[in-house]
Amino acid sequence: MASGRAFVIASSYSGGTGEVLSASTRRSERGLAIVAITSGGTLGERAARHRLPTVLLPGGLMPRMALGYLLFPAIAVLRTIGLEVATEAEVAEALDVVDRLVTGLVPERPSASERGQAARPRHRRSLAGRLWGPVTGAIAYRWKTDIEENAKAFALSGVIPR
Repeated sequence: MASGRAFVIASSYSGGTGEVLSASTRRSERGLAIVAITSGGTLGERAARHRLPTVLLPGGLMPRMALGYLLFPAIAVLRTIGLEVATEAEVAEALDVVDRLVTGLVPERPSASERGQAARPRHRRSLAGRLWGPVTGAIAYRWKTDIEENAKAFALSGVIPR
């Protein structure tokens, strides 16, 4: 890719995001280079038909749950053309932080006496007191919006300051 030339990273997990498809069409009208990051769909079909460089992602996820699959290939694409937006050490550090946070939020295995408490749902018991504060408040909000959008059920989240 020539230095100083514009190009498009068309990133759509499903391959059907309207704005991404529109941008990919516009890029061809302007003669811009493109890299597709997708699990398939219309974007994947267009990329294959036009023999565009493509990062093919594993399918089967909810698109909003595939953020990592979309982010890390974009970082690699930018690094390939000489734009280092995050060093490998920074990416490794971010993954370590996420890994530590996830480990702290894993539900505990209930004891035999807790398994007998049918009236008390397991998820409430195991996560009680864990989803609060400035660090995990964003996670609780994300879960809230996922529940509302995917399960079409009302959910509530909030942050209790320390």
